[in-house]
Amino acid sequence: MLDYKLSKDQINFFHTFGFILFKGLFLENIADIINSFNEVFKLKKNKQKFNLEDVDRLCIPQFIDSHNDLASLIDDERIIGIGESILGKNFNYMGSDGNYYNSNTSWHSDGWASNILHIKLAFYLDHLKHDKGCLKVLPGSHYINDKYSNGLDISFTKKNSYLNKLGADIPGISIETEPGDLICFNHNLKHSSYGGGSKRRMFTINLSQTYPEENLSDLKNYINQGARFWIDRAYGDIMLNTASKKRMKYLTQVLENEGELKSHSMLARKKMKKPANG
Repeated sequence: MLDYKLSKDQINFFHTFGFILFKGLFLENIADIINSFNEVFKLKKNKQKFNLEDVDRLCIPQFIDSHNDLASLIDDERIIGIGESILGKNFNYMGSDGNYYNSNTSWHSDGWASNILHIKLAFYLDHLKHDKGCLKVLPGSHYINDKYSNGLDISFTKKNSYLNKLGADIPGISIETEPGDLICFNHNLKHSSYGGGSKRRMFTINLSQTYPEENLSDLKNYINQGARFWIDRAYGDIMLNTASKKRMKYLTQVLENEGELKSHSMLARKKMKKPANG
């Protein structure tokens, strides 16, 4: 069995700059991964009769959970090696999403937490170049309580800030990718995508450190954010029904703390169905 643990230099690079690119890490599997991606979207399209050209972004939550082959990525030694190297042996699988993009993505963070490290593993399934839809990042913008990163965070959250107006002209790093590459980045890291064509495909796997007992309320709050997708459980049926003992190690803490999600999801459904003048 190959050892996919990261080297000390790779770990230092990730923590210093907030991201790391693994060129060709899944190249031998990418044809099957793309087929599985397309199967999930085809199934959703047949159920909901949508047109991909009509939306800026189409997002499917619990994405890898809904396909046997994609769910098995949580068992893959390459994913486990990255997760354990950065987050520790008992990291959490925190969910996934699959996406079609027909638009730019402005600068943002996927989180802003100082006590628990969350990372995103991003699979881009098209050839993406500088200013042609590839991920752009601002290295070092993941540090909390740092003058540079805090200033960015305050400015980007203001709707009409000069940084938001600059958009693609902000001097970030363009991470050009080909299918089979994998990008890992800190949820706090500021990132964006500009200039890509239509129907760009990508999906992500989210992982976190194990939450200590004193931070379980934060974990529950994170899980409850899934209510906006009207999901009643943190994981999809396929992810759970095909889980080995090995996989369950990365699911257990979330399963133990998902109890409030169903009620939050039901409330979200009621609010969506409530008349506008109600």
